[in-house]
Amino acid sequence: WENVEIRNSAINQYFFNSGVAYTIEQVNLINVKFVNITRAFWRHKDANKKVVKEFTIDNCWFDLCGNNGDYGGLYGFLALGSAGKGAVADYDQIDKLVIRNSTFSRCWNHSNNTGWQNFLAHNASYQPVDFTLENCTFYDYCINNRLIDLSSTEKSKVTIRNIIIASPCGELLALGSGSKNTFSNNFIT
Repeated sequence: WENVEIRNSAINQYFFNSGVAYTIEQVNLINVKFVNITRAFWRHKDANKKVVKEFTIDNCWFDLCGNNGDYGGLYGFLALGSAGKGAVADYDQIDKLVIRNSTFSRCWNHSNNTGWQNFLAHNASYQPVDFTLENCTFYDYCINNRLIDLSSTEKSKVTIRNIIIASPCGELLALGSGSKNTFSNNFIT
């Protein structure tokens, strides 16, 4: 997908919500504006193997996503939870995830305290991810929640650089065993 604007007017919707097994070689979202995706942007559910080899988001804007009254949030931007609530397995696999030059704004509804939860919730899988987050801005996002949760993955590689967070989110990052991280030039206000 490139150079498009996607506006959702229905309640309780996802951009992608899969409970079946699949393998996707590459997902590219370039210069796309998403408005009002109300639940999660990308969600995995049910105990089936889901594999994305390479997932790139570049120069995108996610505005008013997860911020839809009583139907907002519940998950997060990338909610990879095929093992089920509180369980950990190896169903969810994203080999390489690159998110750069993008803005995530107004994704929290202060009037009823709802909105997208974690930015990346990959804590129900052991599968490692090579994750790069760079040149991104978060405004009014992930209030009182951990931004990135990779606490169950093993040997992930995480690079976070040149990001600005203007939001009272909780913890920035939780990593599983053997994971490596690189941080540089990040600002949280």
